[in-house]
Amino acid sequence: MHDKLTTRNVAWSDWVKVAAATPEKQLLPVEEKIAEVAQRYAELGALHLDVREYLRMQFSLCAKALQSYALQKREMGVCDFIDQEQLLLKALDH
Repeated sequence: MHDKLTTRNVAWSDWVKVAAATPEKQLLPVEEKIAEVAQRYAELGALHLDVREYLRMQFSLCAKALQSYALQKREMGVCDFIDQEQLLLKALDH
């Protein structure tokens, strides 16, 4: 961790670990300064980029799963409750 901190090559997950760590009693004065910075990990741009990419991948995966599910239903000639709701709402609109 020391090498990462001195080279400024710290992942946001490392900041989380540092923020939650409990030091030895002699290191408390130094730790307070480090913890203050580490607790601000949520402000790091890399965290936001990582979370944004994670969410993009999750939504993409969910969209693909829903498309696959819809294709399977069409091929089988079946509809589920959500399909029935949508069909009813369309019928009521006309």
